[in-house]
Amino acid sequence: MVDEHGAPDAFKNRCTNAARMLESCINYFIERISLDESNEDRKENTLDVWLGGGPRKPDVVISLSDLRSVRPWEPGLAPIFIDGISLIHLPKLPSPWPAEAVG
Repeated sequence: MVDEHGAPDAFKNRCTNAARMLESCINYFIERISLDESNEDRKENTLDVWLGGGPRKPDVVISLSDLRSVRPWEPGLAPIFIDGISLIHLPKLPSPWPAEAVG
């Protein structure tokens, strides 16, 4: 049995923890982006972003799955310097979204 009240808070906590981890990727470069759209039945995509931080920092791969929508990007633009990165939890509607999500 799933606790209906605990599950959204657990996911929100996972998002908060992921946001903290992503902050360590500032000053990295996006080296490659890969989009896997092979699961056409469920219309879910997987996006992998490879980051490089130079010789003194470990490489990082950010993998996002079960995406419902992905905006296009210019594949020829890599490497791209990361000067800021954020992850914001958006609750299910009709709960209000934070002001940062407007637009």
